[in-house]
Amino acid sequence: MVLPIYVYGHEALREETDPVEENTDDLQSLIDDMIETMRNAAGIGLAAPQGGRSERVFVVDLTPMADEMAEAGEPLPPQPMVFINPEI
Repeated sequence: MVLPIYVYGHEALREETDPVEENTDDLQSLIDDMIETMRNAAGIGLAAPQGGRSERVFVVDLTPMADEMAEAGEPLPPQPMVFINPEI
C-alpha cells in the first residue's frame, strides 16, 4: 500500500517517534509499504514519520546510484536497506 508522504513543515515530522519493541507482522507490513511508497515516489529513502507512522524505522535504496558508486570504487550493499531504532 502506498502511504501518503508528509513533507517539510508537517507537524507529524516534529513529533517524537516510538522505538520498535519487537519484530511483528505489522512491522513487516510497514516496511513493505514504506519501500513501495519510496519507489513509487522515485526516492532513495523514507522515514516512517514521513509516511504518517511514529515508529523509529527508515528505508534506503541506493540502487539508482549504483553506477555512480561503482565509478567511485564503492561497493553497493544489498538493497533496500532497513534501519530499525537507529541512533546517531
